Amino acid sequence: MGNSLSAQDLKEKVLQDLKIDVAFPFFPSDRKSGLSACCVVDTDWIEKLNAANNTNEQIILKRPGYTRKTNDAGATASISSQKQSPTVNIYVTVLSKESANSLPLYGFSNLPSKTANQVNTMQDRWPLIEYIQSLLEGKGADQKIEALKDKFNEYEPIFEEGRQNHDLFINRVQSLLWPNCKWFKKVPSAEEDFITLERKTDITETEEVEADTSNSNLPDVFSLIETEHSYYFLASYRGATLQDLITYNPGVLSSNLKKSFIIYQLLRVIASLHSRGILHGSLKASNILVDENLWIQLSGIEFEPNSKDFDLKRWFYDREMSKMTKSIPQEPLVVSWVKGEISNFSYLMALNHLAGRREGDPNFYPILPWITDFSGDSIEDGWRNFSQTKFRINKGDEQLDFTFDGPVPHHITDILSDITYYVYQARKTPIPVLCQFVRSKYEPNEYPSSMQRLYQWTPDECIPEFYTDPSIFKSIHPDMPDLQIPQWASSPQDFIHKHAEALESNYVSANLHHWIDLTFGNDLTGKGAVEAKNVALPLLAGQNSFMKHGIIQLFKDKHPQRGCNWNKTKNESHSVYLSPTAEDDSSDKSVKTNPPPSSINITNASSKHRTSSVRTRHTLLSNNTSMDSATTGLLSTMVHSGSVSGTVTTNATSNRDRTPSIHSTASSIDTSRSLPSSLMAVSAEPFTSILRTEPIRMPISVSENYFIEDLDLFEDMVAFSVKYKSMDCAEMLIKNPVYPDPPQRFIIDPTETIELPPNHFSVGAAFDMLCLGQVIESVYTAGNSKVVDSDGEPSQAPASGYFEVGNGDVSYDIAPTGKVNVSSAVTGVISALTSEDWQDRPSAKAILCASFPVMTVRDSRCSFPFPETIPEMYEYLAAFHQAEWSRRLYLADKWIDRICDLEDEAFLLLLPSFSELFTHVETRIGSISLFPKLAQRLGPDRARRYLLKRIISMFEALRPNIPKVLFNQNIIYEFVKRLGIAVFLQQMLPCYLEALAIHDDTNSNITATTTLATNTEKTGSITDLAGESLIHICTLLGPILTSKHIVRQLVKILFRDNRLRPSLVNTTVRIIGGFGSTFTAVQYSYLISLIDASSWGTKMTLKTTKTICSILTLLQELVPYMSNEALVTELKSGFISTLYQLLEPLPQSAAEDVNPISAEQLRLRLTISMKTIDYLVKATQKLTIQEWESTIVSTLQKYFSGFSMNISSVDDIKNESFSSLSAQKSYQMIYAYYQFFMIVSKEKMRRVIPTRVYDVRSFLV
Repeated sequence: MGNSLSAQDLKEKVLQDLKIDVAFPFFPSDRKSGLSACCVVDTDWIEKLNAANNTNEQIILKRPGYTRKTNDAGATASISSQKQSPTVNIYVTVLSKESANSLPLYGFSNLPSKTANQVNTMQDRWPLIEYIQSLLEGKGADQKIEALKDKFNEYEPIFEEGRQNHDLFINRVQSLLWPNCKWFKKVPSAEEDFITLERKTDITETEEVEADTSNSNLPDVFSLIETEHSYYFLASYRGATLQDLITYNPGVLSSNLKKSFIIYQLLRVIASLHSRGILHGSLKASNILVDENLWIQLSGIEFEPNSKDFDLKRWFYDREMSKMTKSIPQEPLVVSWVKGEISNFSYLMALNHLAGRREGDPNFYPILPWITDFSGDSIEDGWRNFSQTKFRINKGDEQLDFTFDGPVPHHITDILSDITYYVYQARKTPIPVLCQFVRSKYEPNEYPSSMQRLYQWTPDECIPEFYTDPSIFKSIHPDMPDLQIPQWASSPQDFIHKHAEALESNYVSANLHHWIDLTFGNDLTGKGAVEAKNVALPLLAGQNSFMKHGIIQLFKDKHPQRGCNWNKTKNESHSVYLSPTAEDDSSDKSVKTNPPPSSINITNASSKHRTSSVRTRHTLLSNNTSMDSATTGLLSTMVHSGSVSGTVTTNATSNRDRTPSIHSTASSIDTSRSLPSSLMAVSAEPFTSILRTEPIRMPISVSENYFIEDLDLFEDMVAFSVKYKSMDCAEMLIKNPVYPDPPQRFIIDPTETIELPPNHFSVGAAFDMLCLGQVIESVYTAGNSKVVDSDGEPSQAPASGYFEVGNGDVSYDIAPTGKVNVSSAVTGVISALTSEDWQDRPSAKAILCASFPVMTVRDSRCSFPFPETIPEMYEYLAAFHQAEWSRRLYLADKWIDRICDLEDEAFLLLLPSFSELFTHVETRIGSISLFPKLAQRLGPDRARRYLLKRIISMFEALRPNIPKVLFNQNIIYEFVKRLGIAVFLQQMLPCYLEALAIHDDTNSNITATTTLATNTEKTGSITDLAGESLIHICTLLGPILTSKHIVRQLVKILFRDNRLRPSLVNTTVRIIGGFGSTFTAVQYSYLISLIDASSWGTKMTLKTTKTICSILTLLQELVPYMSNEALVTELKSGFISTLYQLLEPLPQSAAEDVNPISAEQLRLRLTISMKTIDYLVKATQKLTIQEWESTIVSTLQKYFSGFSMNISSVDDIKNESFSSLSAQKSYQMIYAYYQFFMIVSKEKMRRVIPTRVYDVRSFLV
């Protein structure tokens, strides 16, 4: 889509135009440039854009970031004074107006022979109609099938070339793809940290376009911002791509339904784009965003094929030329590296690309090895040990052994984390991005200050910028100094050059294959990983988890060595025969080329995996003093053998005995032609026999591997390149601009008619379909595209496994799933889409139609084996994702019956759309109505897993105004039935109990009477609903569970509240009394047991007073539900004694002396005494006279015996100071006496309790 930008240019452009920071560029996996990026913005920033209306009111957007205070000297204030607004990630795509002028959109051409109506009819015609028409016209079979193709050859550009069409282009794109997107125009402003926007009002009106449900598979572009030179598309962020899923989490695509669902979405959205005259141009798995529910969004639309992938102009030019013969296939990538034709940097970047790593995304960023520790006076002083991972070097063997002995045996956790990436890039990364990904509180002094400290700090590998980009050292932050370079570099530019040069040095080249084995190859799994302490946790965890990071094993064999390691044995042997001068020269050269003493021994033994021909080729030679003597001895033996038949015995001496060689390879060589002429007279047959049996004696200085070492290395390299031929798909080699070419190369070899140009749109659409075929192939081979079996074919076994510990042994196992089993129908479609002839590639609509014969005839070349449920699933989800939230709830209710009838796998793919309704603010209340059917379909276990947490969150998030529907008795019944009683009691019952405890928390700042009244009304309503719902819950549970789980919780709430709430007491009483007198008697005993005399006998506290008063109130209200017998039993069982102690406000020891009792203690005790009187009055009303006299009278007699008020006059009582104990107690006794004689009659009271209280009461009355 126009001219791509580098990551740095894109960051600067976005910052300049929109005043927002780029977190990382979002480029296709195989490119270093692009037009999209993930940016960090304030949530207020997004809210203002979404809330903008159609008026001309301007919108001012502040640059996200910190408000930094400075002191008088201009220095930055303390970090505690910094404040950051909440941020969110979004995708931003830039399109320059210059590029928009040249981008094409297509439509049907208005041919003279066709009217507009005919053109429109053709556009809307399904292939089945054209097929029927072809039958009526008597066309042949080939012509009938041809009718299945879209008529893309009739599409023509709708804009004229050479005109300023960018406004028309954007307007049409917006109306077709994002009709609800708001278009803003940036207003010029002098403010540096603000941008001013206004709604675009002068939009050219276009024809009304019917909404296309396939637009839901495009990025959710919510705003379009036009600046002076560019357009910016702002879309919602989605973290993972299909490429990430294929590379790191292939287990997610474990079934045919899931794969088919993704392919169907791609076909639908591509068919929709093509039918509207829009090319994608860059269809790759890395441009397909995907969420955990496998719903995709096709991003990266470029409207024409990208020239890096497919140069359309060049293609048309080549079509006009005669066909050239096919060039010789390019040499394998690994062979080019071994021979030194490509640099270490380029090869490592190619391996990163094959492993799914790409520049821009910190989770999958390319990695290069650290080659030195930056501690010495030169790079060579700190050479790194390449046989150990950086994680092992940093952590040490002891810590790695500790983690390996843990529950999940592993040594390393990752190769490069996103936090490490941003620490590396800290000097050039905006502070909001650092706070988003590294640490929320920005601390500049916590970032390593030098390369040596950075190396010591990090357990991860290096990134390419330390070999290519000097700007990584320069800090853009005033409070963070530049990254210090080692002493062997004079400047950042000098460091980059020397560092890049060292990466191509002989030492690194000679040892780099060890690092490759640790990072991408053989030593990532199995015995090699254990020995190298390199067991990777992401590989152990498997690939079924949805995570945005991972490690890929590209190969499972030892990686070939660089050419600098070849011919080493020959070079060492030849040095023995050189003169002293030559030896000195050679010694000098060896110092330059060989590694230092601390380097790793790179000479490996013969490979364990040799073929039979290699094993027979190994020859152990006898020693002699020179090559000539060995040859002479051999020939002389042959001559002296003469006519000796059979075997020949040789008595040649040597310095030490050598094992006889294996001669199988010698027998295939005609040695007679190489004999001297003096021996030709001898019969050839004896000579041949001698040559086949006589050991070859070589000088003692010649190594045993003299002849076979390079042959072994060559065979290893060839076998590796053939077995892992998938590595050759790395078409684009990245060169280091600082050190682009390898320093040296190594010798390792032992020795059609001209056709008219087709329509541009049809060729571009065919290229889109080719890319789609590649994506489909990668989806169906997910998990094994980087693992190749011994036959060179893709293996179905995933690239990760698990360790089994048993009998003290640890082994690495890979699931033996066999080779890829892709159906012939799928491979047929892939073959058709990837056909070299672009005209043979079916269109997306043709595949869709042919795959469902109801709409058309079946074509074996393009009939994809979709499950029957796929179209129905898609229609629902497409409509769901495109609708407003209120309509989504309507759609869910409309479709729920059909969706519940689907098979489990299909149903679970659609379930997240329902789950979203339970959490969104606009739909969560209405979504409760969906619970019964969803829970019934899910079953108890899965209902708990998918729905329970969302239901509970409604209680928590909406408190105190909890939705009334949650208290509906039918809904409560469904909760209990679908979730199970145990889960309901444990998870949901506390929600209803807490709802019952809701009380008015209105603070003192609220003064308006109406507001307070409204809040009180709502609170009372919710409390009443909660009470009724708890009564219904108890009815469902029965008395046993009610007693165990509800009554005791209600009592705790009573004790917890600061005040006695009648609604809570009423609910508790109704629940207890509702199960009858027997149940009430049991709970009555429990409540009485809670009154512990020891807790109030000496000193009373406010909490104790509230607790006792709450219990007495509850007991008082339960009296009517008790039988007389049960009540009498409780009173006679000691409760009446407890009541007397509660009734008496003073302990017996303090009856005469009131001074020890404080005023607060007095008030608390009198409160309990008054509450006890109320209880006794209630019990008196319940009992008969006989029962009352046998239980309560004795307590009252003792209580009233303490009455001592002087009743000489009423005025004395009224004037008595209530600060004295006797006055307060006497007044309370008067009240109690009056209450009792109102119940049992005056005569009865005066008879059983003779006291002067009655006389005082008469005075008061």
